Amino acid sequence: MFWAATLQGATLYVAAGNPGAAAPYGNWATAADQIQTAVNAAASGDEILVGAGVYPLTAPVSVARTKRLTLRATHSRAAVIDAQGLGRALEVRGTNSLVEGFLIRNGVANDYGGCAWIQNGARLVDCEVVGGRAYGGAGVCIYETATVEGCVISNNLAQGYGGGLIFYSGLAGVASNCTISGNVATNEGGGVYVQYGGTIAACRISDNRVIDATGDGGGVSLASQGTAVGGAIFNSLIVGNTAPGDGGGVYCQGAVGGLSPIVNCTIADNTAGRYGGGVRAMDARLINSIFYYNTASDGPNYYLAGSANLLDSCCLTPSPSPVLPCFTDEPAFVDRAARDYRLATGSPCIDRGTATGAPGADLDGNPRPLAGTPGGTARPDVGAFEHVYRVAWDAGFADIGGGWRRLAWFGDYIPMGSEGWIWHNRHGFFYVAGDATPASLWLYAPDMGWLWTGNASYPFLYRHNDGAWLWYNGAVNPRWFRNMTTGQWESRP
Repeated sequence: MFWAATLQGATLYVAAGNPGAAAPYGNWATAADQIQTAVNAAASGDEILVGAGVYPLTAPVSVARTKRLTLRATHSRAAVIDAQGLGRALEVRGTNSLVEGFLIRNGVANDYGGCAWIQNGARLVDCEVVGGRAYGGAGVCIYETATVEGCVISNNLAQGYGGGLIFYSGLAGVASNCTISGNVATNEGGGVYVQYGGTIAACRISDNRVIDATGDGGGVSLASQGTAVGGAIFNSLIVGNTAPGDGGGVYCQGAVGGLSPIVNCTIADNTAGRYGGGVRAMDARLINSIFYYNTASDGPNYYLAGSANLLDSCCLTPSPSPVLPCFTDEPAFVDRAARDYRLATGSPCIDRGTATGAPGADLDGNPRPLAGTPGGTARPDVGAFEHVYRVAWDAGFADIGGGWRRLAWFGDYIPMGSEGWIWHNRHGFFYVAGDATPASLWLYAPDMGWLWTGNASYPFLYRHNDGAWLWYNGAVNPRWFRNMTTGQWESRP
């Protein structure tokens, strides 16, 4: 306990426009009115809490290499770091520093990292990065080693490479659980550009584009630049991206002496002007991934350059030659038009993947593998999403004729179309919540609101609007309920 106390840093506070700002900024009454003021006053290991508001800048918020700091907004994305188009918004060089919960906008750089530059193991978490301009990585530049987690990076413009994000110079950067959309690059990597090495994991990369007539990698460009490391993409959804050149979804140059992995990804509805609407790959391992509904002049879904590529357990068309352990059946998404690329019940991608290299969870965070059918063997699904088989709330009902069903624990009822409403022979109308299971069933009753029950609970029902437990005695006209919370009886028609 003594060592924990002595190693814990101080907490400094920042409040926009605070008239009572006074060093050492140790409470809200004396909070600094500018973020950089608190950064300058902080020692390595300190935490800086930043209150909601807009913080306009004339120079970047900068954390020096010699300081390990935590900058945290008190409410997610309510503190706005606004560079006003005058320069970069954020520079974090402090080893293992953390920046969490900010909206970072309108940053400009002549080189890399228009809104944010991070390095030396720094982490950018739960931030929104918008309106950046730079030659490369207009939104964020990961230099050397750093991590971007749970961020939204959108509507940034790079005059060269990596409209949203660039992995620059380093070999071990990571972007995970991010949404990267609506970004533009002139030359390559509309959403993300990986110069040497770096990992993209569990990201949604959509509607990014390259605008040069020969530009490549509308969504992602894994360039590798002649290194032995190369980039990698796992568990990601890459849709709606555009490149006039090659690789509408992904342009993969691969790595020297190795194969860049693209594993458990769904790459669909991307467009390239030349080769590989979904992916143009050289020296790549394409595993457990879907390449479908993409368009290009040559190789609409995939175009394999060179001879060192490996395809295993992928859903794509046409079939690779020579024949590989892949299949050409349409993937059967839940609702492609609405961009729900999860696997519908009966999809040929369910339980069709290989365990080799498959991530332990899917893009939604569900464990992988899951059995796709009752009693089935759990194998990884193909694509970014693992199909979650749900037991119907009325599993095991008996058909008693005329559309009526009977559950031993619930009684008789008839479904009223496909909207979730049923008519119960004792209770009348119920609306059944869409995620209901036999053990956990939310019902909406017009006269009582939301009720909870289940096959181990009924005829006890929990009433949400007053927190009361009710016991239904089975009577009708009227129905009688014992309110177990108040000890009183209630009657309803």
